[in-house]
Amino acid sequence: MSATIRALLHDSGLPHKYWAAAGACSVYTRNLMPSRRHPGKIPEEVFSGQRQSVAHLRVFGSRCSAKVNTTHSGHRVDGKSKIESRSIPATLIGYASGAGNYILIDKHGVQFESRNVEFDEGVPHRTVDVGERLWMQDDAPLDMVPSNSTQSDAPDTPGVNSELPSSSSSAVDKDTSTPISHSNSPDPEPAPTPPPRRSGRTTTTTTKAVESREYAEREHAARSMREDWATGPAKAKPRAHAAFDPVSRLNNELDDYISQTLMSYHPDRLYVPKTYTEAVDLDNDRWRAAMDVEIAMHEKKGTWELQIPPPGANVMRSMWVYNVKTDGMGDWLRDKARLVGKGFTQVYGIDYQETWAAVARLESIRMTAAIAAKQNLHLWQIDFEAAYLNSETKEEIYMEQPQGYEVPGKEHWACQLKKTIYGTMQGRRDWAETLGRTYDDLGYVASKADPCVRVKSSDEGAYTLTDTYTDDVWGASSSLAEAELRKAELVEVWDIKNVANAHHLLGMHVNQNLEAGTVTLSQRAYFEKVLADHGLENIQLRTNPLPVCISLDSSMSPSTAGGAQPDDRQAIPHLTGLNPGIQHWRALMHVMGYIHNTIDFGLTYRRDTGDIAPLGYVDADYGGCQDTQRSTSGHVFVMAGAPVSWASKHQATVALSTVEAEYISLTRAAQQLKWMYAWMAEVKLEQPLPSVVYCDNRGAVDLTKTTKSHAKVKHINIRHHFIRELVRTGELHVDSIRGDSNPADLFTKPLPRQAHEGYLAQLNISSIH
Repeated sequence: MSATIRALLHDSGLPHKYWAAAGACSVYTRNLMPSRRHPGKIPEEVFSGQRQSVAHLRVFGSRCSAKVNTTHSGHRVDGKSKIESRSIPATLIGYASGAGNYILIDKHGVQFESRNVEFDEGVPHRTVDVGERLWMQDDAPLDMVPSNSTQSDAPDTPGVNSELPSSSSSAVDKDTSTPISHSNSPDPEPAPTPPPRRSGRTTTTTTKAVESREYAEREHAARSMREDWATGPAKAKPRAHAAFDPVSRLNNELDDYISQTLMSYHPDRLYVPKTYTEAVDLDNDRWRAAMDVEIAMHEKKGTWELQIPPPGANVMRSMWVYNVKTDGMGDWLRDKARLVGKGFTQVYGIDYQETWAAVARLESIRMTAAIAAKQNLHLWQIDFEAAYLNSETKEEIYMEQPQGYEVPGKEHWACQLKKTIYGTMQGRRDWAETLGRTYDDLGYVASKADPCVRVKSSDEGAYTLTDTYTDDVWGASSSLAEAELRKAELVEVWDIKNVANAHHLLGMHVNQNLEAGTVTLSQRAYFEKVLADHGLENIQLRTNPLPVCISLDSSMSPSTAGGAQPDDRQAIPHLTGLNPGIQHWRALMHVMGYIHNTIDFGLTYRRDTGDIAPLGYVDADYGGCQDTQRSTSGHVFVMAGAPVSWASKHQATVALSTVEAEYISLTRAAQQLKWMYAWMAEVKLEQPLPSVVYCDNRGAVDLTKTTKSHAKVKHINIRHHFIRELVRTGELHVDSIRGDSNPADLFTKPLPRQAHEGYLAQLNISSIH
């Protein structure tokens, strides 16, 4: 809508204050146009069953003469004299209620309505000044003539300075209200032609002037036959001057240049087209091959049957989505074209019902990596081939045929889906239910803490743990033979695309060294893409996520403040949820500079470091938010020597003291720790209690164990006292730690470089190279 409003205002030359009128006019016009959902019918006809005429439509911003029978803008137009004008010049800005009523404005900007209007759409909206210039490729200025002049009576001569013939001067004189002599006296000799400033200079009409003359000719011819010329097809007469029209010549040369550029263009291997048209125009063979593979897959799976949709059926639109599959280091693997449905065109209750489906939590994936390192499990990964196409549809769904693969003679037929295609509202849910039944049949047990985490074990000691994220399965098995057996079970049921060791998962590069007992997760390729997408490959490097003592108020909401690694997590609450501002943009660039500097950093879980039981660290930055004075909670949990779960978030209420802020942070951390211990028990790796959390505020630590200072804490919300029950029952032990030894400080506020790097070393976050 904004693009349409902008185009209407630009074409009409009206001020921006008429944006609302332009928008209303656009909506009114669109409602009189057929839609793809109802071909050949306009919304009014679908609603009322009556076809509405469009003969009253006119170009937005058209000049006209409107009859006004009352005082208008302070001037009477219905005076006593019979020869006084009954109309005023006006401009169209919309349509009023009632047949044939137009909304107009006069030369003073006064708005009024009238149905007695004579339009002159042939007159250009904007008058071209005589002094305007058009610069050609040789930089020679070309004089522009008024848009209401003509030179059709005199042929252009290329390469020679040509002047307007005498016939065009009458048009100019008429426009400037200069009297025209009708005497028989000879015309005075014309003034000598001034020498051209450059040999390449040519006097020419503008495109607007040429179009205006053509429109006027169309209007005159149509009205002479008593036809409504504005509703007829726009058939402009061929322009005799087109061969020498500098605008046309420049456009032709530009078209030739673009065509030659596209023919010689070889896109980068990692370039991804956005649309079907872009794909076939830039590299048809490459992406056509990928689309052929996708269509063959649908034919193999029997995804749809071509049918004539019943009357009133909702036909979902479809589109092509392209991607380049890369490994964990960002190197090209293969091209991928996927046909997806535009689920937003589905109708709830008609062609879809339930939509939600779970995926494995990222904490679960990192905990699996830590367990694999600690217990020497073999990591493996599989990727289902066209996963969604393995699930049957429950609803009656119709989809338009794939672009570029329409069946000749049946272009208006639709695909009745038999399998759930990607992009449908219920696609993920149907696939999750189908895969879940397969896991149940194979003897896996789903975790109650995370339904997408499943475990299978035997009395002989064989053990397999799997995490499922839509169509990616990440597994850890007690031996290589066990891993091969579990993969073979899934291969027997489903078509598997990749059966290999785990190297690339959800944008992370996975590196396991069984001899050294390490598992490393890194995201160099992902961060490189983030930097490249925002043109920040050469950004200045930074040594910490944000400057120390930075003060930011509510003025920025950056899109780049999303995917981050643990050590810059504390910067996110400072930047998200704020409106744009230069200081915040600079702060965001500081974060991106830090990401660029630490692009090779990763998490390394070690067999000989730390424990398999989650160990927690908690901290709070009292009153850290400059806008709300709320504190920032931060915590991190470590397994096998590296973080598996972390968080940095503003507290929901204002704390009255540092003790209260730390106490609230402890409760939040206790909730996460209780879930993690339940997760461990569900995968048959139950850990002894109590779990341990460290906090650097002794007052908060004491508050978890006693109610002695009741008067000071009686106002605290009862939900925050949840931690006391865990301490009392022996499930949790809260201990004190020195402030300079608490790595949770990373997740609450910006730190000096030395402290920041010290905490990174403590959490085993370092370069993997």
